[in-house]
Amino acid sequence: MHDFSLGYSKKKSFFLLFHFTLGFFVVYPMILFFVLTILGIDSWIYDGKADMLYSIVMLITSVYFTKDLLWRSINELAENPGKVFKTIITTLPLMLLGSIVLNYLITTLTGQAEAQNQTEIIGLFEQAPYLIIIQALLYAPIVEEIMFRGLVFGGLSKRSMVFAIIVSSSLFGLAHVYNSILSGNFSDLWFFPTYALLGYFLNRAYIKSGSIISSMALHFLNNAIGLLAISAIGLF
Repeated sequence: MHDFSLGYSKKKSFFLLFHFTLGFFVVYPMILFFVLTILGIDSWIYDGKADMLYSIVMLITSVYFTKDLLWRSINELAENPGKVFKTIITTLPLMLLGSIVLNYLITTLTGQAEAQNQTEIIGLFEQAPYLIIIQALLYAPIVEEIMFRGLVFGGLSKRSMVFAIIVSSSLFGLAHVYNSILSGNFSDLWFFPTYALLGYFLNRAYIKSGSIISSMALHFLNNAIGLLAISAIGLF
């Protein structure tokens, strides 16, 4: 059985926990707002430049802080590229089919056409396409996989693989609907299972291949297909 444990010291583990929770959602945005205000370019907050800057900084720092985990996965890829490629090819259709079926059932039962997260992505794609492309194709596949597969799943895997999958998938799902909950749109919780199912398949790919590169690639492909669908709809 592949060892998915992180092997980090308690000090580094707590720092990474802070980085991806309070830092990510509260502290870093406040620091960015303060810096932009001091520099007199707080207008960036409203025209998408701040989001672009924040995404790039978080991407670079997250990769740097977990470079050993990423390097280990790159070595796994180099040692057995066929296994990683096969995992991606066999998982992608199941992941897409599962999402389509579950979304159809949710829409049929609730009458909701799409999750608020998806609505926001469509709106931003029309207003700031480059921002969405960076966030969807670089930021999310790398940072979210480091966070949910590398840290959450990896950190809990020694306790129980099943428990690690459930917690990691659930937190991944929650991360995609928490904005709706904060804004009072509790009906968006109907789409929580769709995102949690996606998290499950990403965990499954990580387990089968032993390399987080596989889950990053699947995350990228899922988002790329979504953006292509949005683009195609916009043409008609």
